[in-house]
Amino acid sequence: MRVAVLIVVSFGIATGIVRAQYVGIDAAGAAQVEETVADWMQRSRTVGCSVGLVKAGRIVYLNGFGYRDLVLRIPATEYTMYRTASVAKPFTAVLALQLAEEQRLQLAADVRTLVPEYPAKPQGMIKIGHLLTHRSGIRNYDELDSTAMRAYEPAHRAYNALDALSIFRNGSLSFVPGTSYQYSTFGFNLLGAAIERASGVPYQELLETRIRRRLALPYLQPEVAVLRPYPGEAKGYHLLSNTPYETKDDVGILYKVPGGGLICTVVDLCGFMNGLMGGRLYDSAGTLEIMGTVMSPEASMGLGMFVASHNGNRTLHHAGGQLKTSTYIICEPATGNGVAVMTNTLQAPATALGNTLLDLLASLQPEGPEYTPPPDTLPAPLLHLPAQDDIVQTSTARLQWGDVAFADRYIVQIDTTAQFTVARSDTVRTTESLRASLRLGATYHWRVKALNPFLYRGVQGAWSNTGRFRAADPTHAEQFPTEADVEWPRVFPNPARGLITVEIPQHGHVGAFTLSTIDGRITRRWHVEGSSPQQLDLHGIAPGYYIIRAEGSTRWAGVLLR
Repeated sequence: MRVAVLIVVSFGIATGIVRAQYVGIDAAGAAQVEETVADWMQRSRTVGCSVGLVKAGRIVYLNGFGYRDLVLRIPATEYTMYRTASVAKPFTAVLALQLAEEQRLQLAADVRTLVPEYPAKPQGMIKIGHLLTHRSGIRNYDELDSTAMRAYEPAHRAYNALDALSIFRNGSLSFVPGTSYQYSTFGFNLLGAAIERASGVPYQELLETRIRRRLALPYLQPEVAVLRPYPGEAKGYHLLSNTPYETKDDVGILYKVPGGGLICTVVDLCGFMNGLMGGRLYDSAGTLEIMGTVMSPEASMGLGMFVASHNGNRTLHHAGGQLKTSTYIICEPATGNGVAVMTNTLQAPATALGNTLLDLLASLQPEGPEYTPPPDTLPAPLLHLPAQDDIVQTSTARLQWGDVAFADRYIVQIDTTAQFTVARSDTVRTTESLRASLRLGATYHWRVKALNPFLYRGVQGAWSNTGRFRAADPTHAEQFPTEADVEWPRVFPNPARGLITVEIPQHGHVGAFTLSTIDGRITRRWHVEGSSPQQLDLHGIAPGYYIIRAEGSTRWAGVLLR
């Protein structure tokens, strides 16, 4: 684990409550929940978390607490995306039991009949049921091939179960399969390969069709490093001497999708628990009973979930912990009650909070309208600037429009014809776009539409109304500055590390600077006083190429961070 940046902060501020986006319980009950979570965050030093409550099969509470990004003070919400860590295993268990119901997967079968690529072990045969109950003897991160693990993510853009075997296939077993218990993420990796072979369908596609789409879970998906950052993705933190540090990116988690390589929101986990308890994932009610039967008495382990008792009712639960996250789900099938907790802090005791909230949940009563999930389409953006038929005084136009809820990016088109027959299209992640080299005197048409490739595996909206503006007439162009008349910002040192100085020639007062990635996502914003030059602090920002600009200026400069 590499430490990136020390976060010095008062936890009285960092754990400030962000009001819930959805409250389906009375005000007194909501206050109890918020007090419980805030107290837990203060004691555990958790940076940010999201909580979901299910009562009698209905989502009754969704909230974010603290910050998904502590440096930028971006609050956590119910739609903050976190790694699930090992809470991925119940999803894999459901897929295995669905195939068992269809007689396509036999729990007593030798896993090598489906996956002969996994070598035979001298300790004996590993059964499918052994993998589901952590009784296979496959080690958990011991004797792994670290070179193969680090090479997996750069070589893959989707999960490949058979290729992932190379990371652990040569490891020895801890014991004769079926004789003891040892928790194993790699055991679930092998189970994922068996599921693929039994179904003839890639694991990722099974997850999509049999769980995510069936339950209309908005964001559940494998985490792929090249696709990050996901919409609302949480920064990860860990504690050293009770102080939070931002966690550097690790080698990626795509190599262990079935056992701990998913990313989602607390809304997804609540929907999953509802589907599990409500009979929407299994054809037979008896399958859930079997899943909740203790098969590994050493750990009270059922088939893919741990089993316990709460007020005389059986509960199914699973926790997860890995770099950047600590998670927990617990559900009570007899009552339809459940709790989901997701955090962005590695050591956060999510289990303790989840169990406390399950106790509290018994006294809460649903109230008000039911929860409405995210839309499967997006509204058209409202265009702001330039105003209709406005005249842009330079050869560069700043196009601005209103934000669209759940949008991750926008497609912007501009053309000299209203039919957009030869339109130039750009994709940006902010609500503005700069268009340079306009032909003076020409009339331009522009439009925007919102999309989110990660919500329901891809949603988009309609085009906005068409905006129209005109660049200044050439005969009057000398009245206005052109691109050649304005110098670029000067940034030094460049390449940079830590502090930089930015100077905007021919500009007086500067109110703010923004730093954005090359695809337009704003990474940091500074409010400044006075005129340029200004010194800006870049500590804590990942190395890479960025764009820096003074707000109110169409000029920008690139800066390389090392």
